[in-house]
Amino acid sequence: MIKKALWAALFLFIFIGNLYSQALDIPFIFGAKHNAMAGAGSAHVKGGTSIAMNPAGLAEIKDFEAEITVTNMYMELKAPVNGPGTRSTTKAYYPLMFFGMGKRLNDIFTVGFLVYTPSGGGAVFHGINVGDPYLPRNDFNGKLAFVEFGPCLAVNLPWGFKLGFVYRFNYIEQWASMYDVSMLALKTYNYSHLRGYGMQGVRAGIQWHPIDQLHIGASFRTRVVMDIKGDSRVTIAQDNVTSTLIPGLPVTGLAGLRMTLPTASTARYAEMMTVGITYEYLKDTVFLSFDYSRTWYSCYKSITVQKPFPMMIPVKAKDTDIFRFGAELWINKNVPLRFGIGHDSGCANEKYHNYRTNGAPAPAYYFGIGTGYRFEKDLEINIAFNYMVNTGRVGYENNPFPYSFIPTGNTFTPSYNLLPAQPGYYSSRGYFGSIEAKYSI
Repeated sequence: MIKKALWAALFLFIFIGNLYSQALDIPFIFGAKHNAMAGAGSAHVKGGTSIAMNPAGLAEIKDFEAEITVTNMYMELKAPVNGPGTRSTTKAYYPLMFFGMGKRLNDIFTVGFLVYTPSGGGAVFHGINVGDPYLPRNDFNGKLAFVEFGPCLAVNLPWGFKLGFVYRFNYIEQWASMYDVSMLALKTYNYSHLRGYGMQGVRAGIQWHPIDQLHIGASFRTRVVMDIKGDSRVTIAQDNVTSTLIPGLPVTGLAGLRMTLPTASTARYAEMMTVGITYEYLKDTVFLSFDYSRTWYSCYKSITVQKPFPMMIPVKAKDTDIFRFGAELWINKNVPLRFGIGHDSGCANEKYHNYRTNGAPAPAYYFGIGTGYRFEKDLEINIAFNYMVNTGRVGYENNPFPYSFIPTGNTFTPSYNLLPAQPGYYSSRGYFGSIEAKYSI
């Protein structure tokens, strides 16, 4: 009985930790040059950055090129924890890193390698208020490491065509802790540590330069599903409490009880298709780029946990449409100016959106600006600054069961759970700063 009750108590903790491990795309994770243009430029991206954006661009390097970008991201999320007028703020810091390199083998083949962090090389979530009635405020803490790496092959073809292929390996690891009050009012400390791999991802791209000043490109990224496994530990911290299942019934003799439960869940990384066009309004001086991406987030139908007991929490994410426009102007042979704007239709479904979900169920807008310096020989430095914002509302019509947790199985081992939409206004704001160093010969 106690073990099953602790499993039920641990349900919400596992759900929250798993939610933060979902690999949604951050728009500014590649080279600072293209970050400044809001991620536009897949039709003419070159060198190491191309391995993550459009691997066909690796075929553009002369002999050898390596680049590294470090991005610091600060996010601020606001959400109602118990209906309108009860907004709580969550703050998180994400260090993001990208490294790509390539070596030309001959006139036809170029090989390369990349490693980068799609959602955070060491993202930290501290003092998050998950808003549940039995929990203290600001009680959830977590860390996330998510890394992608892989080899690349790019090929020069006749008539201005280039092809590129990347085999993608993914690694994810997460740590989470939370002070909880279970369904039996057993005050507990919960901790989990999960990790997993994905080894079936591919990214492919094509670029075509029909004339010197016109560049056309397309790329596709396959879906990755990662099984993450580990342990969750529960320690009962307080004795002589009162049951919430049977009012007035004291529960004693359990303080100090510890349990370790095997835990398994699933993290996903959706397919994405991108097409782009770049036109050199002035040859080698003014570049205008437009990109369109579609991401099939509708594969995120639910958050899934296999252990310690099977459960699925519906999210019913939506496919997203992303538009980016970027411009680059070289004011002399050494110094460029760059800017960009973007629009993301958003993947969140307002019918399932609540304070445990990132951002707002609404479109996101983002902006970029940057510059750099090209040294006389082999080195180039670029910097970028970005801002992202989205705001939205969930109405009462999306929440037939306000502030409730509804298991559709039995009380202690639910197989399907509904965490309903929470009415109110939501928002997210992100601030990014990137610096890139590129070396080429």
